[in-house]
Amino acid sequence: MKLSKFREKSNEYTAKASELTRQLCLAGIAIIWLFKKSDTNEPLLEKYLLIPLIFLSIALLVDLSQYIIAGNIWITFFRKKEKEFIDSDIDPDVKAPDNLNKVIYVCYYVKIILMAFSYFFIIGYLIEKI
Repeated sequence: MKLSKFREKSNEYTAKASELTRQLCLAGIAIIWLFKKSDTNEPLLEKYLLIPLIFLSIALLVDLSQYIIAGNIWITFFRKKEKEFIDSDIDPDVKAPDNLNKVIYVCYYVKIILMAFSYFFIIGYLIEKI
């Protein structure tokens, strides 16, 4: 298998993991919402459920940030390289520095960790209620 195919597979799996993380964050928020209190004299959610709700919200914010940051990094890289080859009619092969993806991968792992951490709280809450 060509090296580029391994890169394609990596991109495929990380994109799928991001998609699933986003769906699980939204599902976690929906689960928490199921346990909201209807009595107006009490807080809407138990304090124990606020922690996963906050972390799930932050995970979604990090998810959005990952794509905003990645878009800005790669458009900046593209524009810089475009200026280098402005007089050329060819589409050159360009090697991107490895460090450009570091921030993007930090966001990728942080959102997954936040989502998983939130589910530990949600599962703990559900076990306690059973």
